[in-house]
Amino acid sequence: MQESKIVATKRLQAEGHWNEASLYREGIRETLRSEGMTRKEANRVAWEKMLEVFPPFDAEEEAAHWLCACYFPPAEAEDVKAGQPSLEDVWYVLCTWKGYQAYQRQEEEQQPLQGLLLVEYAHHQNSSAQARAWLSILLENEQRFSSEVVEALSARIEQLVQEAKTEDQQAVVTELRAHEQGLLGATPAAAR
Repeated sequence: MQESKIVATKRLQAEGHWNEASLYREGIRETLRSEGMTRKEANRVAWEKMLEVFPPFDAEEEAAHWLCACYFPPAEAEDVKAGQPSLEDVWYVLCTWKGYQAYQRQEEEQQPLQGLLLVEYAHHQNSSAQARAWLSILLENEQRFSSEVVEALSARIEQLVQEAKTEDQQAVVTELRAHEQGLLGATPAAAR
């Protein structure tokens, strides 16, 4: 079912996309009018096209994306120091947490339960003791989880920075720093 104009407008405003979406819609409308379409028909088609480009957030789709991404870490440092978790473990729990967050963004009553089930599934699928420990912490205390994973991710980033010699390796560092900032911003009290 397509959103009504009122619902779509409120959603886009709440998401901070209203101005961008409106400009897009107006551009489409003007193009259609210049091609000879009636004003009423051009407005209808422009709204439809805008809603295709700016669809409602889909927690299932977002969570599925991150759960799949768990298995494709961006890189691995050549040396994993004793007592230091692998980037693969950090990436796995980071992606699981992003999927969990997708469900937390929803307002429906079932969403928090679905987020917990996703974390439980990821916990069951992984054989790494470190990754499983972090996922257990996520189930108990998201703030503590964020703090611990930020610490581990920061250490891995610093190691990758020292090893980054190619443009691809530098791109991996940039991507990981963006995730690090996401973790830092997720819980205001998360300490570095």
